Amino acid sequence: MMDAWLAERVKQSEKCLAKLVKDNAGYSIDAVQPEYRGGTNLVTFGTFRGQPVVFKHFLQPERWANEDFCLKHFAQTGLVPRVLHAIKDALIVMTRLPGQDVVAVLADKKLSPEGVGRLSAEVGQAIGRLAQVALPGEGQGSFPFRAFSIIAWGPHLRQVVEGYLARCRRAQESAEVYQTPFFSESLELLDRELGRIPGQRQILFHEDISNMRVEGECFRGFYDLEMCRLGTDMMQLGVAVGLCGPGGLDWNLLLEGYARATERSFSADDHLSILAMNHFYHLIRICRWG
Repeated sequence: MMDAWLAERVKQSEKCLAKLVKDNAGYSIDAVQPEYRGGTNLVTFGTFRGQPVVFKHFLQPERWANEDFCLKHFAQTGLVPRVLHAIKDALIVMTRLPGQDVVAVLADKKLSPEGVGRLSAEVGQAIGRLAQVALPGEGQGSFPFRAFSIIAWGPHLRQVVEGYLARCRRAQESAEVYQTPFFSESLELLDRELGRIPGQRQILFHEDISNMRVEGECFRGFYDLEMCRLGTDMMQLGVAVGLCGPGGLDWNLLLEGYARATERSFSADDHLSILAMNHFYHLIRICRWG
């Protein structure tokens, strides 16, 4: 049974979509919708002149602004959905990526080891191509990601990491579950990384990197960009580590693909930075939800 909050969200979205379809020829709503339609915003499937599209309805103007900006920022790569129509602060209509979510494809275990390897390299190259898109200069449409406030964040990345590190230390003091050698070493790893952050290349990084579509061993695109924000290439690779491991992608081949796309190499210190940022990704969630 639909709860009251979700029912109200659906009602708002349906009202917005009804007006869109009425005022713009060529749009239609699919009779059957996906079982999961988003945890924060509401996704509706449809078509525009026969082309599959996604109608993404937002309840928070900041999330709309961030996704709209990020889709346009990365449009030149051809790796993200194309914006077809937008209603400020409320709705974005975008092309629908083909294929399945990468997690589902890997869970099916139908890819050969060679297929997983090829997909790993292709995903690494795609992530690297995102990282190669230069940040806009000040006064060139830098809002909203520099003013990101959906979670505790800001333009000074060392200060951001220090803030979460301090929160995690307070959590460790007050919660017995975090009073373990592993958690202590995780915090120390991040603490040792602080001095390197100002010297790392800043990018608009896609934190929810697992939101990608693939067909077999072929990468098709990234989606759900509302949590993209100012970060570093080490942060981007740190979240990519989560795609890899037993039953997942091959980390070495993913990193090789990224290195080819960005024309860079990685030192032992870089590998420690990537590991630290992988821990940071999880530490943020301990601070926010733990």
